[in-house]
Amino acid sequence: MAIAENIGYDATGKDSTILVEKKTKVINGVKKEVEIRRSNLYDEEIVYRILPNNQREKESGAIVPNTGIAGELKRFIEWLEENE
Repeated sequence: MAIAENIGYDATGKDSTILVEKKTKVINGVKKEVEIRRSNLYDEEIVYRILPNNQREKESGAIVPNTGIAGELKRFIEWLEENE
């Protein structure tokens, strides 16, 4: 059984994910930042649009497949199904 010490937020609701990667890209002439943030449950990819005043506006967020405890659970279930 896995124990998740960092589920992505703390007791007050504050974000507790860890930034593991940050890239700046220009896509169709629009400057964007892509962050990979990690918790014990999964990694998340967040895309921000960089506005003219250098502020960031969140554009999208998605779970990175097969990461963290969620990815381990998926692999375990697949293993069980293959070994029935």
